[in-house]
Amino acid sequence: MRYFLKNPSSWATEVYSLLILVSIFIGLGVALRNNEHIAIDLVYDRMNNRWKKISDYFSLIIGVIFSVFFLVTGSQLLFESFKQGIVSISTGLPIWVTYLVIPISGLLLLIHYVVKIISYYKVNKF
Repeated sequence: MRYFLKNPSSWATEVYSLLILVSIFIGLGVALRNNEHIAIDLVYDRMNNRWKKISDYFSLIIGVIFSVFFLVTGSQLLFESFKQGIVSISTGLPIWVTYLVIPISGLLLLIHYVVKIISYYKVNKF
């Protein structure tokens, strides 16, 4: 299209970057839901069952803390950019729309971690 009109699209790079960010941030929650995150089993496989349970709970709690941090700081960034009213030069899109994906992905992660904790607790009580 840009060769046809002999006018490069300045907005295309920003739109592509935004779409990549959205797919990464939303993909975090989807990967967690489907148990597709990277895991290192070298030490974990050598633990006894009690230490495996402790390790699993610890990693789930760290995940919840990270998700809450992501949700809170992402919301602060979103509200601050909304108050400032900054608009992208190339697309004319408000910047807060770009930042909206951060608290949404934090919320998705938090939901998935809480579901995992509940389901893990039902199966693996101490």
